[in-house]
Amino acid sequence: MNDSVRRKSLLASIQARLSPLPRPLQYRILSFLFGRFSPYFRTNRMRIADMAKDEITIAVPNHRALRNHVRGIHAAAINLACEYASGLLLGQYADADKVVVVKTMHLEIHKPITGAVRATARHDGKELADMLAQDKGSVRIPVTVVDSTGATPVSGYMDIAWFKRRR
Repeated sequence: MNDSVRRKSLLASIQARLSPLPRPLQYRILSFLFGRFSPYFRTNRMRIADMAKDEITIAVPNHRALRNHVRGIHAAAINLACEYASGLLLGQYADADKVVVVKTMHLEIHKPITGAVRATARHDGKELADMLAQDKGSVRIPVTVVDSTGATPVSGYMDIAWFKRRR
């Protein structure tokens, strides 16, 4: 295959097919498909709440299986939501021949978490697209978590790396 020809990622091609549908329906279908791809996403009842070119938000419900001993959502579930948000953000721009992996996770819990949460990963889309033109590299994607009271109890970053898939 010619190196100058770039194939869109599976996520980008699915998004393009779903673009004529209303946004809430797009998010439901994407959440269902991603749940088929990643069992933990489905098991924890996470869903894609918002998806833009430079921001992705994953909603985590406050159900009993995800609570810790102080009745808040467990840090591991929040970490997973942040990982999914940052990975999906980068996955929108990665070519089909790239493998995207989490290299480093760093989250700081500032205060107790109350109710359901929304994990959001943000980064400049144009900058991501330019970086992903390289065969391998990494990027730091900041993540924030907002709970049901509107507070931001968790913040941090994910270092996401990519490399060219071996054929």
